[in-house]
Amino acid sequence: MVPPMTLLRNRWMRHLAAWILGVTAFRVGLVPPQDCPPVTREQVEAALHDATSWATANLRPDGTFLYRYDRSTETDLGTYNLIRHAGMVSSLYSAAATPDDPWVRTAESGLDYMLANLIQIDDSVAFTAPGFGVRTGATALMVSSMVYRRRLTGRHDLDSTMRSAGRFLRSQQESDGAVRAFWDRTTGQPVPDRYGPFATGETFWALALLDQEFPSEGWADAASLTGRYIVEGRRAKEGYILRLPDHWAAYGFDALDRTPDPGEREYLRRLAGDMALMSRVESQRRTSGLQSFIRRDQALGAGVGAMGEGTAALWRVSPRVESLTPVRAELEQRLMCVAGLMVKRQVRPGEGVPPEEAGAWFRRDVTQIDDQQHSISALAAIIGVFDSADPQGRPLPMAALSRPRRGAEP
Repeated sequence: MVPPMTLLRNRWMRHLAAWILGVTAFRVGLVPPQDCPPVTREQVEAALHDATSWATANLRPDGTFLYRYDRSTETDLGTYNLIRHAGMVSSLYSAAATPDDPWVRTAESGLDYMLANLIQIDDSVAFTAPGFGVRTGATALMVSSMVYRRRLTGRHDLDSTMRSAGRFLRSQQESDGAVRAFWDRTTGQPVPDRYGPFATGETFWALALLDQEFPSEGWADAASLTGRYIVEGRRAKEGYILRLPDHWAAYGFDALDRTPDPGEREYLRRLAGDMALMSRVESQRRTSGLQSFIRRDQALGAGVGAMGEGTAALWRVSPRVESLTPVRAELEQRLMCVAGLMVKRQVRPGEGVPPEEAGAWFRRDVTQIDDQQHSISALAAIIGVFDSADPQGRPLPMAALSRPRRGAEP
């Protein structure tokens, strides 16, 4: 007969073993450790160079870019998106430290394409092209491109175009700050009750940038109207069940030339938490094994880049937002994690690597222009974080985004 104490001890050991096994399975299967590769400024700078080189290598004679490419079949998948075109041009300008950076000429070609495809709408202009609809976000990102160009080069030759495009953006605003995502060529009016997850934040940011360049012209009021809508009304009006982790909104609040109010500060605190969670989950994703089934694919290059952009904008605005000041160091850590993921996943140039692949980010053998667009902006922002603490005081490549910034009148 087995003594009672032995039975009790054996039962306890079985329970302990089951508990350890369960905790281990939970930790490995559902909550794996992060994979944040260590990264240096030099690696980030090299990745930025390679990504901008991709844009130059894949620039077409008319000023557009290779849009979508499948490396498994070496096939240009065609199609195009004007919002992402404008976003790429904006990213290239924003990543330049001087007008002599090699990708600035590429940005100029992309901007020339936009300027050649403007339509007049009353006293305003909008960017579109034959065969495309008129989308608010395309004009908003064209504005950011022109703002960055103005700051980078000191040229004011496009100021009237910037103001005209800004008037179009204001005409797309509703009285509560909502932004209509489309304008109808047939009716000559904004398309009612059609919004988008990104057009609102893109417009908010563009209007805030216009206020920085042209203060006392009313752009701040227009920007603040949409900023308040993002914080107070967008989720209910546009039917988002979950919070929208909008990196463009983070850009907009960073560009506003004022301290965010209490409601905006709370929104930014929540947005920082969302961005941190997204980057943490992304660092736990695997390309094989149980995690590849549980968490599915790794995010697109555009998705990881947008995490970096949003987190960097929150990091820049954090000195003006009390609720973000305690997590500034955490924001830096999340940015370094994103940087490590981006560097690790990028296709490096080398012998036999075609120009469609070198410097790009792929998922399931496909890359798209916005994979590079968002990654370029994120990498440039992360270099700014590295340099902000540089004891030698080297100039920031993110001069176009640094605050406070007021454009000089011509």
